[in-house]
Amino acid sequence: FLAEEYRQEGDELLYEDTEDFDAGKVVQDMSVPGISEHTIRAYNAPFPSPAYKAGMRRFPMMAPRSADDECIPVIQETHRKLGQFTKPFLTIFAPADPLLNWADTFWQNHVPGAKGMPHVRIQSSGHFLQEDQGRHVA
Repeated sequence: FLAEEYRQEGDELLYEDTEDFDAGKVVQDMSVPGISEHTIRAYNAPFPSPAYKAGMRRFPMMAPRSADDECIPVIQETHRKLGQFTKPFLTIFAPADPLLNWADTFWQNHVPGAKGMPHVRIQSSGHFLQEDQGRHVA
C-alpha cells in the first residue's frame, strides 16, 4: 500500500486495485510484440516491495480526472504556450498505442513548429514504442 504520508484525498480510488503494481506487466500489456520474462523481471527489479512503488503508483494522478482537477490550469497554460512554439517540434508515435494513438495528429496541428516536420508513426509498436521498436526509434 502507498504510505499514508504520500496519499492525498481521493487517491484511494486509484489505489484500490493496484495493491502490488507490477511494472513489468504494465509494459507487457501495452507492448505489441510482447516482452520476455527476463525483461519483465528487469522492469520490476527497482521495486523490491510496494514501498518503492509510490512514484509509479502516483504517476497516473498527473492526468486530470475531472474538469475541476487542480492540474487543469497547468495543462491549459502548457497548451497555450505550445500553441505558440515555433521551434522545430517532431513527433513520433505508435498507431497501436491504446492511450495516445490520437496525440500525434493533435500536436502536429496545434504546435506551429510541427508544420512540415518529418513526423513518424512506428508500426508494430504500442505505448512503450522505445521497447517495442527501439532500433527504429533511435
